[in-house]
Amino acid sequence: MVRTGSLTLQGTGVYTRDVRVPYAVGNQSTADQGSAGVDAFYQFTDPTPTHPALAIQAGYQWPYGQGNKSNQYFVRGLLTHWLGSNDRAPRLHLNLNYTRLTTPAKGGRSDIPEIGVAYSQLLTDKTALVLEVVHGAKSTNGQNQTYLGGGLKWDVSDAWSLGSGVGVGVGQQSPDFRVLFAFQRALQLL
Repeated sequence: MVRTGSLTLQGTGVYTRDVRVPYAVGNQSTADQGSAGVDAFYQFTDPTPTHPALAIQAGYQWPYGQGNKSNQYFVRGLLTHWLGSNDRAPRLHLNLNYTRLTTPAKGGRSDIPEIGVAYSQLLTDKTALVLEVVHGAKSTNGQNQTYLGGGLKWDVSDAWSLGSGVGVGVGQQSPDFRVLFAFQRALQLL
């Protein structure tokens, strides 16, 4: 799954992107903690074979569990472009993300930029394959991470989606391996 959030093409307007309560497990420094959050996005343009869809997304998260207890907010720019002549064509995604920690850990940074590039392809009318490369800063000063991932997203209904993905880290400061599972419910605000 695209960690930075590939653009959901629902037409222009304001949408909640998701309400979430993720929890991380494992042996990384970010394990045994999670953050409840909510965010929304505004899609400025619908995609066409010659013009990309553009959107902005913003949100806020409240942490729980062990580890760093900093609230955080983010803003994200999203671009999705069709790689063909119709809405079933494969898509290329670019996500630029900026996260701000309100109370960073000692020796940590408060500003965390990130960039993600992804490719998505419909396998069926309701199932998509997503391949991604994500690079960005870690919350520890002077550390960055890069990972390669792939996953599937399945639209159960117009409002509900399921997703899963796996990724491997590239470089010494990156996580070795990650597995993601997601349940998503879309809500239209306006």
